[in-house]
Amino acid sequence: MGKYGILLVFFALALLIIEGIIGVVAAKSQMNGQYQFYTLLLMAFLFLCVVASVVLITIRWPKHLYEQIADSIDTVKEMQNFINSKGFADVVKDLTCGSCDNFTNQNNEEV
Repeated sequence: MGKYGILLVFFALALLIIEGIIGVVAAKSQMNGQYQFYTLLLMAFLFLCVVASVVLITIRWPKHLYEQIADSIDTVKEMQNFINSKGFADVVKDLTCGSCDNFTNQNNEEV
């Protein structure tokens, strides 16, 4: 995911730490109900800010989130080229049917 994936993990960990601290302070302090409600609103606001930041990053720089998919596509293409190679087809032909007359690869090329 690159540097943006690290940034998303940072947001998640920062949110977890901040929400935890605020939650402990609200629960352990001698605040009245009104201040605890305001603290709850503050926690919800911080959560929405982090969600908005993640959405902004995802919309503005989506290609960085797809780097792993691009690597997988390249690997699949390399595998397809290997499977369609003459050397691989010769080995498969020798192992499966040593006396076959019409043996073709995926591209219907005779081997």
